[in-house]
Amino acid sequence: MLVSSGPGQQPVRALPRSRKRLQKALKLAPGFAESSYNLALTYQLSGMLAEAIKYFRKTIELKPSLAEGHYGLGNCYFNLGKPSQAAAAYKAALARRPDFIDAKFNLGIALQNLGELDAAESILLSAVQQGNTAAAHLHLGRLYKAGNQQQKAIDSYTRALDIEPTSASAWIQLGSLYESIGQMDLARGAYSKAIECDPRLVEAHHKLGAVYFQTSDLPRAQQCFEKALELDNTHTDSLVGMGSVKVSQGHLEEGLEYTNRAIASDSGNFNALTLKAKIYEQTGKLDEALETLQPVVDGSTVNAAAAAVYANICHSKKQYHDGITYLEKILQHNNLSSWEQQQFRFALGKLYDAAGEYDAAFSHYRAGNELKFCRYLPGQETARTDRIIEIFSRNYRGRLASSIRTEERPVFIVGMPRSGTSLVEQILSRHPKISGGGELTFMHDITVRMKAEIDPDQHYPDCLETMTSDELSLLADEYLEKSSGLHSNNTLLTDKLPKNFLHLGLISLLFPSAIVIHCQRNPIDTCLSCYFQDFLGDLGFSYDLEHLAHYYREYSRLMQHWGSVLEIPFLNINYEELIQEQEKASRKLVAFCDIEWDPQCLEFSASDRFVRTASYDQVRRPIYNSSVERWKHYQNHIAPLLPLIEQK
Repeated sequence: MLVSSGPGQQPVRALPRSRKRLQKALKLAPGFAESSYNLALTYQLSGMLAEAIKYFRKTIELKPSLAEGHYGLGNCYFNLGKPSQAAAAYKAALARRPDFIDAKFNLGIALQNLGELDAAESILLSAVQQGNTAAAHLHLGRLYKAGNQQQKAIDSYTRALDIEPTSASAWIQLGSLYESIGQMDLARGAYSKAIECDPRLVEAHHKLGAVYFQTSDLPRAQQCFEKALELDNTHTDSLVGMGSVKVSQGHLEEGLEYTNRAIASDSGNFNALTLKAKIYEQTGKLDEALETLQPVVDGSTVNAAAAAVYANICHSKKQYHDGITYLEKILQHNNLSSWEQQQFRFALGKLYDAAGEYDAAFSHYRAGNELKFCRYLPGQETARTDRIIEIFSRNYRGRLASSIRTEERPVFIVGMPRSGTSLVEQILSRHPKISGGGELTFMHDITVRMKAEIDPDQHYPDCLETMTSDELSLLADEYLEKSSGLHSNNTLLTDKLPKNFLHLGLISLLFPSAIVIHCQRNPIDTCLSCYFQDFLGDLGFSYDLEHLAHYYREYSRLMQHWGSVLEIPFLNINYEELIQEQEKASRKLVAFCDIEWDPQCLEFSASDRFVRTASYDQVRRPIYNSSVERWKHYQNHIAPLLPLIEQK
């Protein structure tokens, strides 16, 4: 987008009579450059760029020293998608008027489009020094973002907001940058500020909803998308957002309805087509998925989400090299964002792994993880584990209050991510007396509210030392109310958020009769599977092998502590046992929940229940053992993880 259509003076209005008057004047005085220039502007403002170019060239012919003529010619070329010719015209304008700031801005943008990022940075810095405006810093920020210089981009956007703090557009651009590098909390804050600046800005509500969706906060995501659609009920991206929420909630028909509404609003919208293809792919309709996605794949525009779905289709159809060829080709584009590169790297890793090309697979997985923004602090994680163990010491039940909700029996499935929690839940959810809730954030939400509302001066879990039984009972009721719509009164509900292992002490206080199933897997396979997964949300420990090894040790240390102090039912279930002795392990799971056996639990892959987590494609297949000791294919690349074998 160009800075302006004119040279800084008031342009002539693009009215037919103005054009006729100028044409008449030019006939009377064919050598008068100003008439030719103003006529060119009328054509440019009317979108008649070929005619505008004709008269800008005539202007330059009549008066080569007129910088504005060269500048107008550059704008026409740029808007025709010819950045090379545009850059040449802007340079000519600056040769005649070196302080022409709009020409500097537009030259920088043209050079950026040509991939000449160093030259673009130099000219834009010159423009910023000449005119310290918000627009100047925003242009520079966009350049830095395109060049993956995230901190410089953040600094530029921040300077723009220092100058114009109420610029909703600037807040949105800053939020988009934070979102692209995985800083979701900061992105959420920036989009919220944009809404404060302009409450009716549909884009801001949509983008805030997208961040909530990516961090698995579906209720807030839905609220944002609904607000955007209240302001504009045909906003395609918000229709797609609502469709994504409904699909993630397991309401596939509603999700498809929103997706079809989006396609009806914009039949060529790649995001809508991609979501529809994803619905088909995740329900096993691979041919329909491929047919729906084909226009996106065949198009010239790169769509990261579509590429990921296409890779999954190729993986499911065992057409690995078709997917590899497609992704390797688009990875050569030099204008991909960090987030897009990240998506393609993880997808390529998965395909190369399935094709048995393990060195190539690891190379892409490593590149994908290096593109993520890492927020893991090992010292803080160790301190958190220490504090939890200290609060929930061996005599904690006699020292801390507990809820009176002793009859409630929610089933918590915990462990490391990628340790088999989805498989366990899918097996149990086949039983008519058990409903699968998926990864519920309710327990985490309770810990946040405890600090904010109950004792702002104390962090969780310290605040538990002053809480009463009544307060804990109210928190238990809050959890039960939020989960009530996910199951009927006569069924147990599973909550398989793996990270709930941090909150088992609190769970034992809220629900003294809760059931805990702890999923365990070969530690190296577990960590490697985390490293290979492009998780939604904030799992910063998974982006680095050293951090993964540290996080696993802290998790293992805490689980050993829970095993020695918890007084609620607690079952360790081994992933490898589930794979090798499915019926024996499945019967153990059902018996631990204190319900009778049902043979449907052996047919978990036949379930039509929607699984949102990273394991959705695996739990729809019968038991397979290719994931057991998978790490041996990669042992030359994973030195930081190898000592974990001692904790097997």
